[in-house]
Amino acid sequence: MTLPHATDPSGWDTLISDHAALAAGVAAYCARHGLDGRRAVRYPSGSLPVYAIGQEHVLKLFPPHEAGYAAIEARALAAVHGRLSIPTPRLIAADRLNGWHCLLMSQLHGRRLVDAWPELSSAELERIADQLGTALAALHALDTRAL
Repeated sequence: MTLPHATDPSGWDTLISDHAALAAGVAAYCARHGLDGRRAVRYPSGSLPVYAIGQEHVLKLFPPHEAGYAAIEARALAAVHGRLSIPTPRLIAADRLNGWHCLLMSQLHGRRLVDAWPELSSAELERIADQLGTALAALHALDTRAL
């Protein structure tokens, strides 16, 4: 079984939010990349379906009409990986399944910032701001002509 189709924007919105409708396609994609048998857990937030695949991988699904966004994200992931002062996911695969565009990437370890934020001290927030500033400076210094 593969990922489902819709014919109008409201149908896509419904599919994107329906994990049961996507589960077989996610499993098929994982099998294609040798990740069958690994648990797929959907992240609770975001505008597109994103799954943790086991402990080491992340799968992001883009419906067919979002091909341009998938291509931009794939190029950006490849361009920044290993070139910033903070960890970034490594792009493993950018391909398609049943018309959907799929990005398979490495999983970053640790807590999500949205979960940790309420518990952070002022000093920790300041340290994060410094790290982000350094990373943004490095990001802006990258040669993006190839993108």
